[in-house]
Amino acid sequence: MLPLALLTAAVLAPADPVDQRPADQRPNVVVILADDMGYGDVGANNPASKIPTPHLDRLAKAGTRFTDAHSPASWCTPTRYSLLTGKYSQRGRPWKWAGPPQIAADTPTLPGVFQAAGYRTAMVGKWHLGFVTPEGEPLGEDRDVEHRGGPADRGFDSYFGIDVSLDGPPYYYIRDRRAVVLPTDEIGPGSSPAWTKIQGDFWRGGGIAPGFAHQKVLPDFRDEAASLVTDLAAEANDGGKPFLMYLAFASPHTPWAVTGNPVDYPGGAALYGQFVNETDAAIGAVLQALEESGAAENTLVVFTSDNGPVWYDADEEKYDHLSAGGFRGMKGDAYEGGHRMPFFVAGPGVEAGATSDALTLHTDLLPTLAAACGVELPAGAAPDAVNQWPVWSGATTLAPGKRGPRTEALFEASGGKDFVRVDDAEGRWKLIPWRGSGGFTPPRKIDPQPGEPIGQLYDLADDPDESDNRYLDLPEKVAELTAALERLQMSGEPEHGE
Repeated sequence: MLPLALLTAAVLAPADPVDQRPADQRPNVVVILADDMGYGDVGANNPASKIPTPHLDRLAKAGTRFTDAHSPASWCTPTRYSLLTGKYSQRGRPWKWAGPPQIAADTPTLPGVFQAAGYRTAMVGKWHLGFVTPEGEPLGEDRDVEHRGGPADRGFDSYFGIDVSLDGPPYYYIRDRRAVVLPTDEIGPGSSPAWTKIQGDFWRGGGIAPGFAHQKVLPDFRDEAASLVTDLAAEANDGGKPFLMYLAFASPHTPWAVTGNPVDYPGGAALYGQFVNETDAAIGAVLQALEESGAAENTLVVFTSDNGPVWYDADEEKYDHLSAGGFRGMKGDAYEGGHRMPFFVAGPGVEAGATSDALTLHTDLLPTLAAACGVELPAGAAPDAVNQWPVWSGATTLAPGKRGPRTEALFEASGGKDFVRVDDAEGRWKLIPWRGSGGFTPPRKIDPQPGEPIGQLYDLADDPDESDNRYLDLPEKVAELTAALERLQMSGEPEHGE
């Protein structure tokens, strides 16, 4: 069950700042990131969802549910970079997710900032931001070396997880900086005939550790995180340090490695639905451990996903399930289904039972959590982030017509294609400076014919389906958003070269 304490969290008034509390009374923080879970998979967002998600639904009711929250990119690695750094993903390009560390050693990170403020920091799950050897070389086939540049070198006191996605070899666990068991065996590729080549039980062949099994990863992450919560909470409850845990599941990303008998699964959307349901159950187990430890009352819990689902139009029709919640597109796309995410926050100071349509990015987590916990940000930290704590706490005093502190956002579709969102009194404008999805949904690219628009402009306030392209109708608005795109691209330009 969801921790009942989350249902009774008090709301802090603006005049009662969190940072007046002693360090040992600061809230704990648990950030949970799903992998490839759609906005509409969760019942709290989509009452017609075919997938039971009781634990996430309760979490949404316990705190504030955000309906206009976004990953800064519609694919995995750049989103994780932004979530941990408070920087637009463009600053991290070019992406080499299976290569060297993507976060520079001198970058203030979410765990690093909290670690410096006296928090115990821990990560469980998928890293996907690169490692190197102690000599600074890329990891090769021999993984019997210290893995440098990863979680243990970017602010986490402890780490247990996997290098990349669960469809990318070699398959093995890492604890802190070392392989738990070396990937000395081999496994062939996996597939599911009933699905496309990148759905179902899809994984690539390669090295694998003896005893490693794809279907064990979700339960192993669940058990590790629950045990860690118990230990960290015991220390915090005994007058020790508060804790921050980042739990980055590898699910429901492929392979859809379910552990239960499909006959016993009570919902729809077939294998995918079962895997989402099992991910929800794993989240419930971690929240239950938080409750049983006695720390739930003083813990902020954030749940979201890294990008949209791999769920095609044909899947929607076949299974009558809108994984992206009726929004256009899916993973990789510039369309809303690629980056509009489930986003729930609960805990001390958070407005309970609320819904917000404030424009929110994962990039905003660092300053927002710092404000909630009374943690001071170092100079230069989170340059592209906005403090959303006034929205989380329900204490916002915004001007009429303004929904939140963020009014613009820079995004990245797969392949490094940038687009922009700008909100004003006239609408919620989105400019995609090309034709096509830019991602997984066909057509990825459309070559415009003479007289046709060369890009896409949508007012999401009136057209959340992105069906009415206003590019030719509103040239002044196109020019305005183009200027905003170029300005944000310049401020978020890459901080390293090829």
